Amino acid sequence: MRTQSSDTSPEAERVLIGLIRKASVAKRFKSVRSLTTFAATLNLQNIKLQHPDASKEEVGLLFVADHHSRALADSLHLAAQHTTTELSLDLLHAIVPMVEVFIGSEIIYYMQGTVANSLYGMQRATFDAHLVADLCIEHVDALLAQLTSAYAIDEQTIREAIGTRTAFDMIHIASLVKVRVSLMQNNDYQEAIRQRLQKHVLFENGFTVCVASPEDVILTQLLEYRANREIADDQWNEILGVLKVQGSTLDFAYLNRWASESRLSDLLKRGYTDAGLQE
Repeated sequence: MRTQSSDTSPEAERVLIGLIRKASVAKRFKSVRSLTTFAATLNLQNIKLQHPDASKEEVGLLFVADHHSRALADSLHLAAQHTTTELSLDLLHAIVPMVEVFIGSEIIYYMQGTVANSLYGMQRATFDAHLVADLCIEHVDALLAQLTSAYAIDEQTIREAIGTRTAFDMIHIASLVKVRVSLMQNNDYQEAIRQRLQKHVLFENGFTVCVASPEDVILTQLLEYRANREIADDQWNEILGVLKVQGSTLDFAYLNRWASESRLSDLLKRGYTDAGLQE
């Protein structure tokens, strides 16, 4: 088994995996929130030390430039909105308003990406939340009316993404977390994902949130890893984390079938080997 870090022994990692398996999804998400808040606080402190004369909006823009891109912040006019907003470095605050709108508008959606990886695998800090939604042009006005107070968001970008069935990005103003919304595709695999969605309560007294299944989190990450030329070690470790924590509970027949359909069988087999799994 390849460990997540070169300075971690297989024995120590097995103990950690055992502890993660015992933890509830809500507890795992709480850990991600804590790690993210800690990392964001340190990053902001570092920016203020390096730029002692920077204004509040300049600090926010520098943070976004470090973790996302300055071009994104500029295109969404983040600085103008950020001046009147108090920082709240909590990943949950970036996710809840968006999900509440989807639920209230009866829009089919689910979570994937690093947050979903952390629910099923190893927990890590993240300044990105990734949702997939079945949005139509008719939803745009309602989205803007309900989200513009919480997010830096661009109407034209949303309309173009819906028209081309691609994706658009927003920045949650208080947390500076980027929220990416990908549009659902009309294909057999997308339908398979929808049929296997899981619902999890992520926080105390909270509502349920739709999340892609562990198998689909692995497969979509493999697709992205291949598209990114298979060079991002952190992304590969995220995939391995889900494989290791889920272990024998995974639906290997489903994984193998869709990996074959997507020409990912070689990567999936490599993942099994690095995670110490046997089908």
